[in-house]
Amino acid sequence: MRLLEHPRSLSVKLAATYSLLLLLVAGVLTFSLYWQLRNAQLQAIRERLLDIISFTQPVIVGDFHSQIRTAADEETLSYSVVARRLESTQLTIPAVRQIYTLRQQPDGRITYVIDGTEASQRAHVGDAYPRETPLFQNGLAAITEPVVDDTLHTGPDGAVRLSGYAPIYDNLRQVDGLLGIDIDASSVVANEERAMRNALLTFLATAPLAVLAGWLLGRRLMMPIGELLDGASRVAAGQFDEPVPAQSQDELGLLADSFNTMQTGLRTSRQQLEHYAHNMEERVDQLNLINLVGRYATSLLAQEDFLPTIAELIRTAFDYYAVMIVLVDKEHDIVALRAAATEEDVDLMEGGLFIPLSTQSIVGTVASMGEPLVVSDVTTDSRYRPEKRLPLTRSELALPLRIGKEVLGVLDLESKHLNAFKRDDVRVLQTLADQIAVAIHNANLYRGQADLSRVAELARGEAEEANRLKSQFLANMSHELRTPLNSIINFAYLLMMGVEGDLTEGQEDLLRRIEDAGQHLLGLINDILDLAKIEAGRLELFFEEVAVQEIVDGVLSTAQALVHKKPIALHCEVPADLPFVWADRTRVRQVLLNLLSNAAKFTEEGSITVRAWVDEGGVTVSVQDTGVGIVEEDLPKVFAEFVQVDGSLTRQVGGTGLGLPISKRFVELHGGTMEVKSEPGVGSTFFFTLPHLAPTAPTAPVQSNAEESKVREARVLIIDDDPVVWETISQHLAPGYQVLKVSDSRQVLEQARTLQPDVVVLDVMMPHKDGWEVLQALKEDPLTEHIPVVVCSILREQQLALSLQANDYLIKPVDRKSLQRVIEQFVPPGGKVLAVDDDPNALEIVRRMLDGLTYHVSTAPDGPSGLEAAFAQEPDVIVLDLMMPGLSGFEVLAKLRMDERTAHLPVVVLSAKDLTMTEQEQLRAEATTFLQKGQFTPEEFNQTVRRAVARNSQGEKKE
Repeated sequence: MRLLEHPRSLSVKLAATYSLLLLLVAGVLTFSLYWQLRNAQLQAIRERLLDIISFTQPVIVGDFHSQIRTAADEETLSYSVVARRLESTQLTIPAVRQIYTLRQQPDGRITYVIDGTEASQRAHVGDAYPRETPLFQNGLAAITEPVVDDTLHTGPDGAVRLSGYAPIYDNLRQVDGLLGIDIDASSVVANEERAMRNALLTFLATAPLAVLAGWLLGRRLMMPIGELLDGASRVAAGQFDEPVPAQSQDELGLLADSFNTMQTGLRTSRQQLEHYAHNMEERVDQLNLINLVGRYATSLLAQEDFLPTIAELIRTAFDYYAVMIVLVDKEHDIVALRAAATEEDVDLMEGGLFIPLSTQSIVGTVASMGEPLVVSDVTTDSRYRPEKRLPLTRSELALPLRIGKEVLGVLDLESKHLNAFKRDDVRVLQTLADQIAVAIHNANLYRGQADLSRVAELARGEAEEANRLKSQFLANMSHELRTPLNSIINFAYLLMMGVEGDLTEGQEDLLRRIEDAGQHLLGLINDILDLAKIEAGRLELFFEEVAVQEIVDGVLSTAQALVHKKPIALHCEVPADLPFVWADRTRVRQVLLNLLSNAAKFTEEGSITVRAWVDEGGVTVSVQDTGVGIVEEDLPKVFAEFVQVDGSLTRQVGGTGLGLPISKRFVELHGGTMEVKSEPGVGSTFFFTLPHLAPTAPTAPVQSNAEESKVREARVLIIDDDPVVWETISQHLAPGYQVLKVSDSRQVLEQARTLQPDVVVLDVMMPHKDGWEVLQALKEDPLTEHIPVVVCSILREQQLALSLQANDYLIKPVDRKSLQRVIEQFVPPGGKVLAVDDDPNALEIVRRMLDGLTYHVSTAPDGPSGLEAAFAQEPDVIVLDLMMPGLSGFEVLAKLRMDERTAHLPVVVLSAKDLTMTEQEQLRAEATTFLQKGQFTPEEFNQTVRRAVARNSQGEKKE
């Protein structure tokens, strides 16, 4: 744009460029001349100084000069001789401004020796030489021949000088110093200034000539360029007719010819582009219409909604006389009018329009052949069927509406003009017809899909109802089978524990058989129900952070009962730092218990070992036994459902063949695998993996577990050197007590100070240090004197024990009731328990399990009465069933949490119901503990209740 606004700016630039170049040449030549003159003068004076130095050097007597060392030597003959010769030289040569000798001192300083200048300006021996010159850089001894300085300098008198130096040798031909001569160089400076003035005058004289010459050259070059610029401006304005004159045969002339050729090509291209633009506008309009039709077709799924709109869009966009959309009716072998739009708003739909496919008509032909048909003049085509409501039709185009090879209908276009439809129109309009065909096809599919969806919806509803009924049946079966069986097992257990008095051996044996049979039947019921849920795809896992070591310890404790009649040792090799896994705690426990139960069945003696280790991002658990083993060909049958590897052996030990297959399914639902390795006569090892490690270190669980972990169990410290006593007392005190053991009496005091137990159970007869000494030490230490001590011994020394401040005395062997009675004096569990269940047997079991443990147990037979009792009594813990008629356990729990009087109460859910993941989450959110009937021991139940009571007591104290 700047070039167009200032058409002569290039001329100015060229003139300036040429002028600058000529000025630069003139300046370089002038400076070169000046530099040559300067160097010639400087070289001449340097040569003259070198001659003077070379002439003067021999007159210096080196021996005399070497004798002059201090200022005192200025009065010597040697100084006078040398000084007179220097003065003589200065007088002889007028150009010499100063003549002197120098010497370099040991410390590197350069000082005067003799100065031939007049006395008033003369330097004395030892005075510092004021000049610094590169010639002295390596010391005076390095100068072995006359030399002249490269630069001029100003002397003390203000005159410009040039210095030269020559070595002075002593009688040993060693350099003793330098002869220095400064000559006047003012003439050089004056000549240099004169040469500079002459050069500057010469340059100023040539500068106007250079500017003029540059301007003339630029103007000459710019004339043809200006003509090209004017031509380009005309082209930019759209004027292509006036060529640019070619005034020369050089490159600018060739450029003008090329420009004219380009101008002709642009004129032709512009004409073509205008033609293409017109065609492009038409195509854009057509494509916009196709796009618009596509949007209508995809947004509306009913033909009667979008076909009339599409017909009107096409007629308006192309200014047709009439547009009709007819569809094929295969059932009646006709094409029927479904939408129409006309210029005069004629209603062609009134009365309908039906054309048999067999009729020789334009529409019928296209519907039958599936190819477009153009009729440029309808009056000359016999297939044209006049429509009296469209009297002005002169040409017609019929396009098939195709999906693949199937013709769905015809798009019929009519015009009032002859030859209205061209070949390009047919191609574009066929694309439009294909778009309409897709829309019609989709509408047909949608209508068919809607019919199928209604059928599928009915079928899905029936299937969901059947699935609901099946789920309800499984839940009812689970409850109805487990509830009475759980009562049988627990009543048998309570009788064996002597809650109704002592039993004979025969009675105890019969009750044990009842309990074993009940447990066996309960296991079968659980397996069958689990398998049914797995097969139905309804088994849900509740994933949480699980400590494998905790599960192993709990299952091994339960498994003790499986091997108590056999000489089998249970071993556990699980590292303490084993990471947490992401798993369903209940199902993992069930898998491990199944494997231990299976190992106990087929092992008569030896050992069963549980191991766990980290392996490939997860945890692997193995159960190894020393049982009968499995032959290799039977290994594939181990995990097959309802298949028993050895029928005869299985009949001896019992089982249905479901435990291992279900366990394998549980592991696979966790994303893991289960395998077995076995050797007949040696034993078997079952492995299973839990592949998902917990994402973090164990975090704080939900509220109920977090609170439970804060409840410290009562600590009972057993001091005895007999492991049998440890085991006996541990079993007697299992629920709700943390049993600690010390076998070395010498460590008792230290352990008691550290552990601070609630009660100490002390044996008297121990090595190293007897119990009486231990008792006395405990009672005399201020850190342990408050701890109750129960002496437990085979000796009858009750009075002695009490005199040493023992709190109670038991004589071995100790029965369970006596031990609990004594311990509970010092750590009473106490508390009020409310049990809510519609099963009287379940209520009785809860009462009997807690009987004798100083709990006050009250019961309620249904939800409403349970709520009434909870609000009135405010118990310490509520034991709640979920499946109750009327008001379910979930509803009771919700109402308890909504009332401020009971919102804080611990709730132990005791139910036979199989919980879904949603229900488990709901119970956790309500801060409850869940125990499934038939899946826990009385000890576990007692321990759960004890912790709940303690938690409630701690909460009240905080308040």
